[in-house]
Amino acid sequence: MKEADLEPAERWFDRYDEAVVCFGRMVPGLRSVVSIPAGMLWMPLWRFALLTAAGAALWDALLLGLGRCLVSNWRQVTAIAGSASSVVLAVALVALAWRSGGGAGVPEQMRPSCRRVRGEEAVDRARDESKGERMVAMGPRRVAAIVVGTIALAILLTISCGSQDATPKQSAKQASPPQRSAGHATQTAGQTGAQQNTRHTTGDPVVVAAGDIASCSSKGDEATAHLLARIHGTVLTLGDNAYEDGTAADFRECYDPSWGKYKARTKPAPGNHDYSGGEAGVGSAKGYFGYFRKAAGYPSKGYYSYNLGRWHLLSLNSNCAEVGHCVSSSLQMRWLKANLAANSNKRCTLAYFHHPRFSSGVEHGSIEEVKPLWDALYAAGVDVVLNGHEHNYERFAEQDPNGRADPQRGIREFVVGTGGESHYPIFEPIANSEVHNDHTYGVLKLTLHPKGYEWRFVPAGGGTFTDSGSARCH
Repeated sequence: MKEADLEPAERWFDRYDEAVVCFGRMVPGLRSVVSIPAGMLWMPLWRFALLTAAGAALWDALLLGLGRCLVSNWRQVTAIAGSASSVVLAVALVALAWRSGGGAGVPEQMRPSCRRVRGEEAVDRARDESKGERMVAMGPRRVAAIVVGTIALAILLTISCGSQDATPKQSAKQASPPQRSAGHATQTAGQTGAQQNTRHTTGDPVVVAAGDIASCSSKGDEATAHLLARIHGTVLTLGDNAYEDGTAADFRECYDPSWGKYKARTKPAPGNHDYSGGEAGVGSAKGYFGYFRKAAGYPSKGYYSYNLGRWHLLSLNSNCAEVGHCVSSSLQMRWLKANLAANSNKRCTLAYFHHPRFSSGVEHGSIEEVKPLWDALYAAGVDVVLNGHEHNYERFAEQDPNGRADPQRGIREFVVGTGGESHYPIFEPIANSEVHNDHTYGVLKLTLHPKGYEWRFVPAGGGTFTDSGSARCH
């Protein structure tokens, strides 16, 4: 390479040095070597540092803005940023090729000739001699303009999308990264959460259920709450509604801004975190009953029933120690058996409560204490049981209270602890487990037909896992 070939590039860099250093930080490959020409041409260190910081801030703000726009669809940021980088890199390579080729393909009279270059040597030398003075006089103003403009653009990019989807929680919520688990997901090929039709058109009742929902340290409940806006039906909460202690403040600051928007159509069930105590002492669940009021049943009980279409639904209290234990002689068990007998004319019955009789989860697993509830439900021919407690999703085949497969009279159990608080892993599925997933937030949508039901797990935040099917009532 001849000296005459370098001089046009030197003049070009001298003219556009601030832009090259600043925006070069956004170009893959170039961002790592842009400091070389800056050093060769004696760019002042303070200018280089400011321009580098401004360029990096702009690129980081672009990625941050995309992340805030996409929220839980954050995986798309990589693809979008990669496309943007490719476009910038392609433009830079075309410009570099044009400069290196002396303008190949451009008319001769438009190309810089060596004679012209040599004729300008005296001017270039004079320019070099005064370059230091000009940098001192003009540099600060030019650099300041670029830095201020870049910072302003970065701020706009950062806040522009975040304000659109922000949920006004009184307690600042920070997104916690999902825990990596060893479970295996069952996924419907070619179908994502955005592609699923969450509206029902049959006219039959719909319920949408999940447990382990709201925490001020997670945004998972906000993602699942967006699903409730799209699914018109009765909302069933499967316990542990407001973390950490189920206090009035937890419900007000963590649950109410997300799932609380759909309180008017919610039929709740209590969980152990709703009984954790907090301000009222162990065993009172004052925050839970104070928030849901009559919808939660009597405060001393926390169990109730209602009809939905041709179905009979029971919300039970599996916090056995708080309701006189789950034994045959307890008040809740006597009420349950009488209620089931009084509604024996209902072909289809669904029960929901917090603790699962069966679970492959490693955090809590199967809960033996609720077996008496299952005994009564199984004897009455109940079709479906919904639970939470394990922060994952699992569907079981029809089985009896002892875990034996029973396709004729067995109960189908769904564990739907995917409301948004966190994830618990599943390592090895137990007997009769048909589907499980331990890293997706979402809700279970059930369409209650007169003689059967359809189910679909709807993932939140662009997730791809789903599970669907249908069955007839006993």
